[in-house]
Amino acid sequence: MFAVECVLKEGVVDSENVLLIGGSHGGFIGCHLIGQYPGFYKAFATRNPVINLASKLGTTDIPDHTMVQAGFDYAPDQLPTPPVLATLLSKSPITYISQATTPVLIMLGEKDKRVHPSQGLELHRALKARGIPVRLLWYPDDNHSLSNVDTEADVFMNIAVWFNFALNRTQ
Repeated sequence: MFAVECVLKEGVVDSENVLLIGGSHGGFIGCHLIGQYPGFYKAFATRNPVINLASKLGTTDIPDHTMVQAGFDYAPDQLPTPPVLATLLSKSPITYISQATTPVLIMLGEKDKRVHPSQGLELHRALKARGIPVRLLWYPDDNHSLSNVDTEADVFMNIAVWFNFALNRTQ
């Protein structure tokens, strides 16, 4: 948020129309931002976001990264203890999402082994339950990178449409 505030102070960006985009760990950060700064971002588009570190731990191909990212040692032969799981959850964006008001576009690759699609589905459910504008795009033939040619074109087109929708919905 500090970086955004610095750019806004320069006066070259319209502070009433700040948009946010991020995927994977960038989606993790973006979800934290929309939850901790409700109403600040006009719209958010995220690709395969990390939303819950505790549930990610059991579904990712990089559990070591998840543990180390949260400040813990990793051992492949050990299960996390309840206090570790509680800490993982406390560091997760899902704990703040009840405060979010930003419209969110979620794009998920069904074959993603890095950030299982259940992460994005958890975000979708939480936003939808609160009546926040949310749209889910599911790409059955793609993975974490969402880089198949057809997928990539669809992703960028839908991001543009989503941002246009969000910018025009309050005018």
